[in-house]
Amino acid sequence: MHGMRRIGIQFYGDGVDVWFSSLEELSVVDFPNLEECSSAINENSFSSLRKLILKRCCTLTLTSISNLSLLSVLVLDNIPGLFTLPEGLIASPCLSSLKIMSFPKLRSLPLPIGNLTALKSLTIAWCEELSSLPQTLQNLKALDSMEISNCHEIISMLAGWMVGLEV
Repeated sequence: MHGMRRIGIQFYGDGVDVWFSSLEELSVVDFPNLEECSSAINENSFSSLRKLILKRCCTLTLTSISNLSLLSVLVLDNIPGLFTLPEGLIASPCLSSLKIMSFPKLRSLPLPIGNLTALKSLTIAWCEELSSLPQTLQNLKALDSMEISNCHEIISMLAGWMVGLEV
């Protein structure tokens, strides 16, 4: 799908008001040149979606998923041009698992990540320029699994930060 630049409204069907209302799991892989996604995800689409995997996609797809209120699993893998995650991206109150992997230019995580009260599992891997973690991570009371690997800029910072955490 490297050459795909546009997903038009025809993809969803003519005259349909609610798109993919029963779909619970969606993987979008290898759309690095996608420039337009005609109302791909809005308040009338993917109303049952619980798991979303975005891998090797452009940043356009990321800004379109803040309306997924039932989303519990979000995997973001290999989205190279992003310096920070859009705040609306991680707004789902049901999100229990978040994986952020292979973001070579990601420098920070948004502060509202600490508002994910249902988050149980957090994985951050291969984010070479990520230099700090927001203090709001300490608000994640349901978190029972956290993996940070191959994020070389924050490894030295973690030793001091974890001193205040109960293990």
